[in-house]
Amino acid sequence: MRNLGIWIITIITLLGAACNLPKGSTVVPNKNTPPPDWVLQHPTSSAYYIGIAVSNKKTNPVDYASIATKNALNNMASTVSVRITGQSFLNTMETNKVFSEDFSSSINTSTDIVFDDYETAGVYENENEYWIYVRISKLAYQEQQARKKNEILQAAYALYERIVTGK
Repeated sequence: MRNLGIWIITIITLLGAACNLPKGSTVVPNKNTPPPDWVLQHPTSSAYYIGIAVSNKKTNPVDYASIATKNALNNMASTVSVRITGQSFLNTMETNKVFSEDFSSSINTSTDIVFDDYETAGVYENENEYWIYVRISKLAYQEQQARKKNEILQAAYALYERIVTGK
């Protein structure tokens, strides 16, 4: 009877863990299982913005999953919009009639995009790495942006009305 109770608790625990996985995700924890295709080659899609990232479990033993997710979202955002800035410096010095020049350059990329309703399409991990595949429908993202823009315009118009009417 006691063994039956342990089996029931084990099955409930396993079912609960399986239900907490994001819809459509694949977890492959066995180190002998080969990685899915999206780990080996970044997929392309006309319907989705896609982001894939990896995190080292040994370097980041506590928060490797959140680091990978953040990097995957950055990867996905860079497919939508990127801001590139560059700086160059040329320093010329003369000391005792000896000239020297030093040139340095830096290029930075950034994005301000925030995804509200992305989905986790897959997860793969082995003993050293944690991979995550996130995506968002291009159509859904465009609808989100249009909705946000409309809300901002409505708020601005309401403020304008208040200023003009003095109410």
